[in-house]
Amino acid sequence: SKKTAPEQQSSLDIINRSGEHLLKLINDILSLSKIEAGQITLESNAFDLYSLLNDIEGMFQLKTQSKGLQLVFERSSDVPQYVRTDESKLRQVLINLLGNAVKFAGAGRVKLTVKCLQLLAKKPLSKFFLQFSVKDTGPGIAPDEVSRLFKPFVQASAGRKSQTGTGLGLPISNSFVKLMGGEIKVKSSVGKGTVFSFYIKVSHATESEIYDRQPQKRVKGLASNQQNYRILVADDESANRLLLTQILKSAGFLVWFANNGIEAVKLWRKYKPDLIWMDLRMPVLDGFQAAKKIRALPDGSNTKIIALSANAFVKTQELAMSKGFDDFVAKPFR
Repeated sequence: SKKTAPEQQSSLDIINRSGEHLLKLINDILSLSKIEAGQITLESNAFDLYSLLNDIEGMFQLKTQSKGLQLVFERSSDVPQYVRTDESKLRQVLINLLGNAVKFAGAGRVKLTVKCLQLLAKKPLSKFFLQFSVKDTGPGIAPDEVSRLFKPFVQASAGRKSQTGTGLGLPISNSFVKLMGGEIKVKSSVGKGTVFSFYIKVSHATESEIYDRQPQKRVKGLASNQQNYRILVADDESANRLLLTQILKSAGFLVWFANNGIEAVKLWRKYKPDLIWMDLRMPVLDGFQAAKKIRALPDGSNTKIIALSANAFVKTQELAMSKGFDDFVAKPFR
Protein backbone atom coordinates (compact mmCIF):
# COMPACT_ATOMS: atom_id res chain seq x y z
CA SER A 1 0.00 0.00 0.00
CA LYS A 2 1.15 3.54 -0.75
CA LYS A 3 0.26 4.42 2.86
CA THR A 4 2.98 2.10 4.21
CA ALA A 5 5.81 4.06 5.83
CA PRO A 6 9.30 3.54 4.25
CA GLU A 7 10.70 1.86 7.40
CA GLN A 8 7.72 -0.55 7.44
CA GLN A 9 8.29 -1.22 3.74
CA SER A 10 11.91 -2.24 4.38
CA SER A 11 10.76 -4.51 7.25
CA LEU A 12 8.20 -6.11 4.93
CA ASP A 13 10.97 -6.65 2.35
CA ILE A 14 13.04 -8.46 5.00
CA ILE A 15 10.06 -10.67 5.95
CA ASN A 16 9.45 -11.42 2.28
CA ARG A 17 13.11 -12.26 1.54
CA SER A 18 13.28 -14.48 4.65
CA GLY A 19 10.13 -16.27 3.53
CA GLU A 20 11.61 -16.78 0.04
CA HIS A 21 14.81 -18.17 1.62
CA LEU A 22 12.86 -20.58 3.83
CA LEU A 23 10.77 -21.70 0.87
CA LYS A 24 13.95 -22.35 -1.15
CA LEU A 25 15.35 -24.56 1.64
CA ILE A 26 12.08 -26.53 1.82
CA ASN A 27 11.97 -26.90 -1.99
CA ASP A 28 15.61 -28.07 -2.02
CA ILE A 29 14.85 -30.78 0.55
CA LEU A 30 11.71 -31.83 -1.38
CA SER A 31 13.74 -31.94 -4.62
CA LEU A 32 16.37 -34.11 -2.93
CA SER A 33 13.69 -36.48 -1.58
CA LYS A 34 12.19 -36.82 -5.07
CA ILE A 35 15.65 -37.43 -6.59
CA GLU A 36 16.43 -40.12 -4.00
CA ALA A 37 13.02 -41.74 -4.54
CA GLY A 38 13.64 -41.76 -8.32
CA GLN A 39 10.54 -39.62 -8.86
CA ILE A 40 12.13 -36.60 -10.50
CA THR A 41 10.99 -36.16 -14.10
CA LEU A 42 11.88 -33.89 -17.00
CA GLU A 43 9.12 -31.36 -17.72
CA SER A 44 10.15 -29.93 -21.06
CA ASN A 45 8.70 -26.66 -22.35
CA ALA A 46 9.44 -24.01 -24.99
CA PHE A 47 10.76 -20.73 -23.55
CA ASP A 48 12.75 -17.57 -24.29
CA LEU A 49 16.32 -18.32 -23.17
CA TYR A 50 17.42 -14.66 -23.53
CA SER A 51 14.59 -13.56 -21.24
CA LEU A 52 15.51 -16.26 -18.67
CA LEU A 53 19.14 -15.09 -18.64
CA ASN A 54 18.08 -11.43 -18.31
CA ASP A 55 15.81 -12.32 -15.37
CA ILE A 56 18.62 -14.15 -13.57
CA GLU A 57 21.11 -11.34 -14.27
CA GLY A 58 18.64 -8.83 -12.79
CA MET A 59 18.18 -11.07 -9.76
CA PHE A 60 21.92 -11.04 -8.95
CA GLN A 61 22.65 -7.44 -9.96
CA LEU A 62 21.82 -5.90 -6.58
CA LYS A 63 23.72 -8.53 -4.60
CA THR A 64 26.88 -8.19 -6.72
CA GLN A 65 26.77 -4.37 -6.63
CA SER A 66 26.48 -4.34 -2.84
CA LYS A 67 29.56 -6.63 -2.63
CA GLY A 68 31.55 -4.54 -5.13
CA LEU A 69 31.59 -7.48 -7.55
CA GLN A 70 31.58 -7.31 -11.33
CA LEU A 71 28.82 -9.47 -12.86
CA VAL A 72 29.31 -10.46 -16.52
CA PHE A 73 26.86 -12.42 -18.68
CA GLU A 74 28.26 -13.44 -22.07
CA ARG A 75 26.27 -15.23 -24.75
CA SER A 76 27.65 -16.48 -28.10
CA SER A 77 25.90 -15.10 -31.19
CA ASP A 78 24.84 -18.60 -32.33
CA VAL A 79 22.87 -19.33 -29.12
CA PRO A 80 19.19 -19.41 -30.19
CA GLN A 81 16.62 -17.26 -28.37
CA TYR A 82 13.86 -19.88 -28.25
CA VAL A 83 14.66 -23.38 -26.98
CA ARG A 84 12.93 -26.37 -25.46
CA THR A 85 14.06 -28.12 -22.26
CA ASP A 86 13.02 -28.04 -18.59
CA GLU A 87 13.09 -24.26 -17.96
CA SER A 88 12.43 -24.55 -14.23
CA LYS A 89 15.32 -26.98 -13.62
CA LEU A 90 17.73 -24.98 -15.79
CA ARG A 91 16.79 -21.83 -13.84
CA GLN A 92 17.41 -23.62 -10.52
CA VAL A 93 20.84 -24.92 -11.63
CA LEU A 94 21.95 -21.47 -12.82
CA ILE A 95 20.70 -19.78 -9.63
CA ASN A 96 22.49 -22.41 -7.48
CA LEU A 97 25.82 -22.03 -9.32
CA LEU A 98 25.68 -18.23 -9.56
CA GLY A 99 24.55 -17.98 -5.92
CA ASN A 100 27.63 -19.96 -4.82
CA ALA A 101 29.93 -17.92 -7.07
CA VAL A 102 28.61 -14.58 -5.72
CA LYS A 103 28.86 -15.86 -2.14
CA PHE A 104 32.54 -16.82 -2.48
CA ALA A 105 33.91 -14.44 -5.16
CA GLY A 106 35.32 -11.86 -2.74
CA ALA A 107 35.79 -8.53 -4.52
CA GLY A 108 36.55 -9.82 -8.01
CA ARG A 109 34.04 -10.90 -10.61
CA VAL A 110 31.52 -13.58 -11.55
CA LYS A 111 31.09 -14.49 -15.20
CA LEU A 112 28.43 -16.63 -16.88
CA THR A 113 29.22 -17.82 -20.42
CA VAL A 114 26.67 -19.53 -22.67
CA LYS A 115 27.64 -21.15 -25.97
CA CYS A 116 26.49 -23.81 -28.44
CA LEU A 117 28.25 -27.15 -28.61
CA GLN A 118 27.01 -27.90 -32.10
CA LEU A 119 28.85 -29.80 -34.81
CA LEU A 120 29.10 -27.83 -38.05
CA ALA A 121 26.19 -29.06 -40.12
CA LYS A 122 24.50 -27.73 -43.25
CA LYS A 123 21.08 -27.90 -41.59
CA PRO A 124 20.43 -26.74 -38.03
CA LEU A 125 20.15 -29.79 -35.79
CA SER A 126 16.78 -30.44 -34.16
CA LYS A 127 18.61 -31.31 -30.93
CA PHE A 128 21.92 -29.84 -29.83
CA PHE A 129 23.92 -29.06 -26.68
CA LEU A 130 24.24 -25.76 -24.85
CA GLN A 131 27.15 -25.19 -22.50
CA PHE A 132 26.94 -22.90 -19.45
CA SER A 133 30.04 -21.90 -17.47
CA VAL A 134 30.11 -19.98 -14.19
CA LYS A 135 33.54 -18.60 -13.30
CA ASP A 136 34.40 -16.81 -10.05
CA THR A 137 37.51 -15.22 -8.53
CA GLY A 138 36.91 -16.77 -5.09
CA PRO A 139 39.21 -18.70 -2.76
CA GLY A 140 38.96 -21.87 -4.85
CA ILE A 141 38.36 -25.43 -3.66
CA ALA A 142 41.07 -27.82 -2.46
CA PRO A 143 41.51 -30.93 -4.69
CA ASP A 144 40.53 -33.32 -1.88
CA GLU A 145 37.22 -31.44 -1.43
CA VAL A 146 36.22 -31.36 -5.13
CA SER A 147 35.30 -35.06 -5.19
CA ARG A 148 32.87 -34.61 -2.26
CA LEU A 149 31.11 -31.47 -3.55
CA PHE A 150 28.21 -33.34 -5.12
CA LYS A 151 27.33 -35.32 -1.98
CA PRO A 152 24.20 -34.08 -0.13
CA PHE A 153 24.76 -31.90 2.96
CA VAL A 154 28.55 -31.71 2.29
CA GLN A 155 30.13 -28.26 2.01
CA ALA A 156 33.66 -27.19 1.12
CA SER A 157 35.60 -25.32 3.83
CA ALA A 158 34.64 -21.91 2.34
CA GLY A 159 30.97 -22.90 2.61
CA ARG A 160 31.36 -24.02 6.20
CA LYS A 161 33.15 -20.77 7.11
CA SER A 162 30.36 -18.68 5.53
CA GLN A 163 27.84 -20.49 7.79
CA THR A 164 25.22 -20.24 5.04
CA GLY A 165 23.62 -22.85 2.80
CA THR A 166 22.89 -26.51 3.36
CA GLY A 167 25.17 -28.32 0.94
CA LEU A 168 22.13 -29.30 -1.17
CA GLY A 169 22.53 -26.92 -4.14
CA LEU A 170 25.26 -28.84 -5.99
CA PRO A 171 23.88 -32.42 -5.61
CA ILE A 172 20.47 -31.19 -6.80
CA SER A 173 22.08 -29.29 -9.72
CA ASN A 174 24.07 -32.39 -10.63
CA SER A 175 20.91 -34.56 -10.75
CA PHE A 176 18.99 -31.95 -12.75
CA VAL A 177 21.80 -31.60 -15.32
CA LYS A 178 21.96 -35.41 -15.77
CA LEU A 179 18.19 -35.46 -16.25
CA MET A 180 18.55 -32.79 -18.98
CA GLY A 181 20.97 -35.06 -20.84
CA GLY A 182 24.20 -33.44 -19.71
CA GLU A 183 27.07 -33.43 -17.25
CA ILE A 184 28.49 -30.94 -14.76
CA LYS A 185 32.23 -30.44 -14.16
CA VAL A 186 34.33 -28.31 -11.83
CA LYS A 187 37.83 -26.86 -12.20
CA SER A 188 39.36 -25.00 -9.29
CA SER A 189 42.66 -23.48 -8.20
CA VAL A 190 43.13 -22.58 -4.55
CA GLY A 191 43.49 -18.80 -4.26
CA LYS A 192 42.54 -18.19 -7.91
CA GLY A 193 38.90 -19.19 -8.28
CA THR A 194 36.53 -21.84 -9.57
CA VAL A 195 34.72 -22.70 -12.82
CA PHE A 196 31.58 -24.82 -12.82
CA SER A 197 30.53 -25.81 -16.33
CA PHE A 198 27.73 -28.02 -17.57
CA TYR A 199 26.10 -28.86 -20.87
CA ILE A 200 22.48 -29.87 -21.50
CA LYS A 201 20.58 -31.20 -24.49
CA VAL A 202 18.02 -28.77 -25.92
CA SER A 203 15.96 -28.47 -29.10
CA HIS A 204 14.96 -25.46 -31.18
CA ALA A 205 11.63 -23.78 -30.47
CA THR A 206 9.75 -21.00 -32.23
CA GLU A 207 8.46 -17.70 -30.90
CA SER A 208 4.87 -18.75 -31.72
CA GLU A 209 5.14 -21.64 -29.21
CA ILE A 210 5.69 -19.17 -26.38
CA TYR A 211 2.81 -17.13 -25.03
CA ASP A 212 3.21 -13.38 -25.10
CA ARG A 213 4.40 -12.40 -21.65
CA GLN A 214 2.63 -9.22 -20.72
CA PRO A 215 4.50 -7.08 -18.18
CA GLN A 216 2.95 -7.59 -14.75
CA LYS A 217 0.79 -4.63 -13.79
CA ARG A 218 -1.03 -3.94 -10.56
CA VAL A 219 -4.82 -4.31 -10.79
CA LYS A 220 -6.65 -1.10 -9.89
CA GLY A 221 -10.13 -2.57 -10.10
CA LEU A 222 -12.76 -3.97 -12.43
CA ALA A 223 -13.49 -2.01 -15.59
CA SER A 224 -16.67 0.07 -15.50
CA ASN A 225 -20.10 -1.39 -16.43
CA GLN A 226 -19.14 -4.89 -15.26
CA GLN A 227 -21.66 -7.26 -13.74
CA ASN A 228 -21.31 -7.99 -10.00
CA TYR A 229 -19.08 -11.05 -10.07
CA ARG A 230 -19.59 -13.35 -7.08
CA ILE A 231 -16.57 -15.22 -5.74
CA LEU A 232 -16.30 -17.87 -3.04
CA VAL A 233 -13.01 -18.53 -1.22
CA ALA A 234 -12.90 -21.98 0.45
CA ASP A 235 -9.80 -22.52 2.59
CA ASP A 236 -9.40 -23.77 6.18
CA GLU A 237 -6.35 -21.52 6.81
CA SER A 238 -7.57 -18.11 8.03
CA ALA A 239 -4.43 -16.32 6.74
CA ASN A 240 -5.00 -17.69 3.22
CA ARG A 241 -8.71 -16.77 3.31
CA LEU A 242 -7.91 -13.25 4.50
CA LEU A 243 -5.26 -12.66 1.83
CA LEU A 244 -7.43 -13.83 -1.07
CA THR A 245 -10.52 -12.03 0.24
CA GLN A 246 -8.60 -8.74 0.59
CA ILE A 247 -7.09 -9.01 -2.91
CA LEU A 248 -10.45 -9.81 -4.52
CA LYS A 249 -12.50 -7.22 -2.58
CA SER A 250 -9.98 -4.47 -3.41
CA ALA A 251 -10.58 -5.18 -7.11
CA GLY A 252 -14.36 -4.85 -6.65
CA PHE A 253 -15.58 -8.46 -6.48
CA LEU A 254 -18.34 -9.69 -4.15
CA VAL A 255 -16.64 -12.25 -1.90
CA TRP A 256 -17.80 -14.93 0.56
CA PHE A 257 -15.57 -17.41 2.34
CA ALA A 258 -15.87 -20.92 3.76
CA ASN A 259 -13.47 -22.81 6.04
CA ASN A 260 -14.45 -26.32 4.94
CA GLY A 261 -16.09 -28.16 2.05
CA ILE A 262 -19.57 -28.44 3.62
CA GLU A 263 -19.71 -24.68 4.17
CA ALA A 264 -18.54 -24.18 0.56
CA VAL A 265 -21.46 -26.31 -0.78
CA LYS A 266 -23.98 -24.43 1.46
CA LEU A 267 -22.71 -21.03 0.29
CA TRP A 268 -22.76 -22.19 -3.33
CA ARG A 269 -26.45 -23.14 -2.99
CA LYS A 270 -27.23 -19.73 -1.47
CA TYR A 271 -25.21 -17.37 -3.69
CA LYS A 272 -24.39 -19.36 -6.89
CA PRO A 273 -20.88 -17.82 -7.18
CA ASP A 274 -19.33 -17.35 -10.63
CA LEU A 275 -15.99 -18.68 -9.42
CA ILE A 276 -14.62 -20.65 -6.47
CA TRP A 277 -11.06 -20.69 -5.15
CA MET A 278 -11.08 -24.18 -3.62
CA ASP A 279 -8.35 -25.41 -1.28
CA LEU A 280 -7.85 -29.15 -1.84
CA ARG A 281 -7.06 -30.05 1.79
CA MET A 282 -9.80 -29.05 4.21
CA PRO A 283 -11.41 -30.72 7.24
CA VAL A 284 -14.97 -32.21 7.26
CA LEU A 285 -15.12 -32.28 3.43
CA ASP A 286 -12.05 -31.74 1.25
CA GLY A 287 -11.86 -29.70 -1.95
CA PHE A 288 -12.19 -32.70 -4.25
CA GLN A 289 -15.42 -33.88 -2.58
CA ALA A 290 -16.86 -30.36 -2.34
CA ALA A 291 -16.21 -29.72 -6.05
CA LYS A 292 -17.81 -33.08 -6.94
CA LYS A 293 -20.95 -32.23 -4.90
CA ILE A 294 -21.24 -28.77 -6.49
CA ARG A 295 -20.75 -30.16 -10.00
CA ALA A 296 -23.59 -32.66 -9.36
CA LEU A 297 -26.08 -29.87 -8.47
CA PRO A 298 -28.26 -28.11 -11.09
CA ASP A 299 -26.17 -25.27 -12.67
CA GLY A 300 -23.11 -26.59 -10.78
CA SER A 301 -21.21 -26.94 -14.04
CA ASN A 302 -21.57 -23.17 -14.71
CA THR A 303 -19.23 -22.21 -11.85
CA LYS A 304 -15.51 -22.06 -12.56
CA ILE A 305 -13.57 -23.86 -9.80
CA ILE A 306 -9.84 -23.25 -9.34
CA ALA A 307 -7.89 -25.70 -7.18
CA LEU A 308 -5.57 -24.19 -4.55
CA SER A 309 -2.86 -26.39 -3.08
CA ALA A 310 0.46 -26.13 -1.25
CA ASN A 311 1.31 -29.45 -2.92
CA ALA A 312 2.76 -28.21 -6.22
CA PHE A 313 3.69 -31.65 -7.60
CA VAL A 314 2.61 -32.27 -11.20
CA LYS A 315 0.61 -35.36 -10.09
CA THR A 316 -1.58 -33.19 -7.80
CA GLN A 317 -2.14 -30.77 -10.67
CA GLU A 318 -3.07 -33.56 -13.09
CA LEU A 319 -5.39 -35.16 -10.51
CA ALA A 320 -7.21 -31.85 -9.90
CA MET A 321 -7.70 -31.25 -13.62
CA SER A 322 -9.00 -34.81 -14.11
CA LYS A 323 -11.50 -34.33 -11.24
CA GLY A 324 -13.29 -31.43 -12.93
CA PHE A 325 -11.34 -28.37 -11.73
CA ASP A 326 -10.94 -25.60 -14.31
CA ASP A 327 -7.45 -24.56 -13.22
CA PHE A 328 -4.78 -25.03 -10.56
CA VAL A 329 -2.78 -22.49 -8.51
CA ALA A 330 0.07 -23.60 -6.23
CA LYS A 331 0.60 -21.85 -2.89
CA PRO A 332 2.52 -19.71 -2.08
CA PHE A 333 1.68 -17.52 -5.10
CA ARG A 334 2.80 -14.03 -6.05
